[in-house]
Amino acid sequence: MQIGRLPGIDAAFGAEPAAPVPGPVLRQGQGALPLVGPVDIRPPGIAAVLQILISEVLTNWALPLPASRPDTPSGAALLLVQTFLGRLPADDADPHALLAAHDQLLDGLLRGVASAQEFVAAWRDVPRESQDAPREARVMVLAAVADERPDPRLGAWVMRPEWLDTAPRLDRFRRRRRRARQRLLDPDLPLPETGEDAPGQWPA
Repeated sequence: MQIGRLPGIDAAFGAEPAAPVPGPVLRQGQGALPLVGPVDIRPPGIAAVLQILISEVLTNWALPLPASRPDTPSGAALLLVQTFLGRLPADDADPHALLAAHDQLLDGLLRGVASAQEFVAAWRDVPRESQDAPREARVMVLAAVADERPDPRLGAWVMRPEWLDTAPRLDRFRRRRRRARQRLLDPDLPLPETGEDAPGQWPA
């Protein structure tokens, strides 16, 4: 009996199949079970690593995988940010609900990113660009949902065309979060009048 590689792994992560690895052979008359050596799976590329990242975060959010498959750190970060914003309550009337959802999403994000980085780190001979991709996406996501305004040095990626439509949503999200925290301290603080919370512009 010959032990080969696990089928389908390479295709799942978009890598080219590697040649089968010959395993130990159980010869007639031998009583011991064959020893299975390590399976040679080629390390993932950038697109596959980002799919692992997205999958881990969405799993922590109990959400299905999206149809789109971003192949850049900026694209993966944008998908996660948009999903984060979309899962927040639409109503500001209950600050507890808004902040509880916010904290749960942030916790799931951090745990998912950590799981993805551990998963990639366990692979042998992962290219440097594949190792860096989830880290870059993590920086972008955390900068976008940070408590303070994004670091001005990150303006190069947030001004990319694909981010422009999301920038006003991020401005509104920051105001909603700040107001919810203020209302926990002062329950009598009134909600904004109609039009006061219109989306602003992304800070320069």
